[in-house]
Amino acid sequence: MLPRLGPGRLASSITKEDLLFIRKDLLTGEKGSRKTSTSRKGRTVPTVNYYMTTTAGMFSFAAENGYLEKNPFNSITPLRKSKPVPDPLTRDEFSRLIDACHHQQTKNLWTVAVFTGMRHGEIAALAWEDIDLKAGTITVRRNFTKIGDFTLPKTDAGTNRVIHLLAPAIEALKNQAMLTRLSRQHQITVQLREYGRTILHECTFVFCPQIVRKNHKAGINYAVSSIGATWDSAIKRAGIRSRKAYQSRHTYACWALSAGANPTFIASQMGHSSASMVYNVYGAWMPECSVTQVAMLNNVLNARAPDVPQSDQEDEIKLYFSK
Repeated sequence: MLPRLGPGRLASSITKEDLLFIRKDLLTGEKGSRKTSTSRKGRTVPTVNYYMTTTAGMFSFAAENGYLEKNPFNSITPLRKSKPVPDPLTRDEFSRLIDACHHQQTKNLWTVAVFTGMRHGEIAALAWEDIDLKAGTITVRRNFTKIGDFTLPKTDAGTNRVIHLLAPAIEALKNQAMLTRLSRQHQITVQLREYGRTILHECTFVFCPQIVRKNHKAGINYAVSSIGATWDSAIKRAGIRSRKAYQSRHTYACWALSAGANPTFIASQMGHSSASMVYNVYGAWMPECSVTQVAMLNNVLNARAPDVPQSDQEDEIKLYFSK
């Protein structure tokens, strides 16, 4: 933001017009300070809103403390974001994706991702200490961020949530156990939500890049970007229409809902605090089940409903329709 605002410019000279121009430049301009062969134009709406909101906080502080007469950000509202549209894999595409993975660990990783709906940071931080294969469960205790920090999962509802594993995920984890279950245990520091507080976890990571890359540069667990890179490579080799790696999470939700799973159960498995998120994002994948629901209510309520005395008027109505 600073190069666009002007390093030597007075804050009091910044106008709403300047800010709107800067916002447009952030959306459409070159990324980075210099043009390279890999540079891309533009940024996402959430990224631009983050830059603008952060800068607005500085101007708000200045105005509230008398350094500025007015805050030019006051009349600028955040850019609107499009409602996310899930683009799940089909069953055939998933099979082709798995077949296109070169290493067994990569096959296992994406099978677990698709059949649990876990966030990629949660998969990167997943340890064998979190898994009970006999009970068929995963307890999600931590997340690995894009900047390389171990934290608690994204939401309170998602922290220490128990995922009940489907058969394909259990089979993939059994295969993965042959690769990493007896690997070295590491003590890691997990940042808690309260600033400055941490906790130590003992972790034997389930998915370890050292299994695939036998060199000193490979870390003890995957980076989120590296997980995405394995998806991109497999998608390309499989000849599948390109889509973001996060669609693995959407695939889990869409498949489960299409099969008739309870939205509240799906929300709990994915770490949402309520089913409202599931209804809002995945409503189109919920099958029309009115007939089934009515049949169920009839079976239950008719068996329990007490006899109700009929009035003379009701008898007359029945007689009329029986003619």
